[in-house]
Amino acid sequence: MRKVYTLLMAVLGVTAALAQAPNSLPENAIRNMAEELDYLNTKEVKPMLSKKIEVEVYDWYRFVDDWRALSGSFREQNSFFSIFPDTFVKNITLDENTNLATTSYPGWCALGQMLDVNDPNWSDPNIAGVGGWYPYSIDSVIFTYGYFRTSGPDVVDTLIVQFYNESQITDGSFTNTGSVFGIVGYDQTKGLGANYTEIVKVPLTEMDSVALTDDGTFFAKNLKVGPENILEVPKDGACAVTVIFKPGTKYEAGDTAYFDPALTGFGVTPPVKKFNRFGLLAATQTPTFTPLQSQNNGLFIVRWNRYDDAFSGGSAFMNDKFYPNLFGNGTEQFGYYPYIGFKIKANYDTGLEEGQLVNGNGLGEVFPNPANTGDRVSLGFALGQAGKVNISVYDITGKKVITLANGNYAEGSHSLTFQASELNPGMYIYTMTTNGFTNSKKFNVVK
Repeated sequence: MRKVYTLLMAVLGVTAALAQAPNSLPENAIRNMAEELDYLNTKEVKPMLSKKIEVEVYDWYRFVDDWRALSGSFREQNSFFSIFPDTFVKNITLDENTNLATTSYPGWCALGQMLDVNDPNWSDPNIAGVGGWYPYSIDSVIFTYGYFRTSGPDVVDTLIVQFYNESQITDGSFTNTGSVFGIVGYDQTKGLGANYTEIVKVPLTEMDSVALTDDGTFFAKNLKVGPENILEVPKDGACAVTVIFKPGTKYEAGDTAYFDPALTGFGVTPPVKKFNRFGLLAATQTPTFTPLQSQNNGLFIVRWNRYDDAFSGGSAFMNDKFYPNLFGNGTEQFGYYPYIGFKIKANYDTGLEEGQLVNGNGLGEVFPNPANTGDRVSLGFALGQAGKVNISVYDITGKKVITLANGNYAEGSHSLTFQASELNPGMYIYTMTTNGFTNSKKFNVVK
């Protein structure tokens, strides 16, 4: 059974500054990756016709892409989050204002991402059709990263990728924004996620590395990782993945994890021991955070919840959990969304049968029916050929109260969703018009 947390975002006010700390590359050091990631936006949803008409979904989905398109305040440039498993090593960088060395400490120890298909903001209506009504499965994830090597070729670093299913997720919400979230457990002693479904260890070598160009930019890479057993997520369930970097070089307190090579030009001697550097790319929403309606938040271990009492002398805030993706500094809010995609597979019934189709066109039943005023409602329909579709809802007086669809759709089966809260209790008629075909059906909304 899930636990429920309610958090006040301001508690971690100072944490937001970590995103700008020297352990992160400058935002302008990262090229626009839209072209490289285009394949993540191609959908291969195939209608399957049988006695019952079903929709088969099997493709990559990444919530940050849809959320970024819908919400404002996202920075144009992506952010690079360099992660290191502990914070007692240091980063030495060049202060360009003083030309002196400056020391900081790793701020990000692990990153991850939740996935919840039950969200009205998914742009693909077929994944929105899965909603909270049907189970789905995850056979792999893909994340966008930067990996910079300074050690010899014999050093093998390791990525720890952990998968979590619905039963391992804790529900929560922020009291001051209303944003909901999901979080997973963390073992401070082991420096790993806790109570997970499966763990995968991925060796990193020179083949996986990227190189900085002369102007300090780099082309990020994508890494696909799958669990040994497909993650079967129950209906109305969420899942998650977390990523932790374990360096192949043994480290101790006081070691230099990152040394800015520009410092050598100012007479600073680089350390003998060298560590490779790994991080994930993420989109940053600031200065205003848009509250989430689902558990599609990022997950983070920062220095404030990496250890129990190493810095404060008391119990750390959320010391056994990953923290969700809303941070603030008193004047600004920061929402961080790692570029992590999930390969989702699902099949669901559109509410149509072959015998109901007229030249391939058909209108399905509303589900649930009757619908409560707080329900999210689904509706399936089919097209015999591509064309414009209009589906509108009318009250019993014949007045149009809502338009559910008014655009071009491809041939095959489709699904859409809407909120019953937009309608008063009563009886409604919904009508579909397309390609000379018209059909109407009824449904009820109750309190």
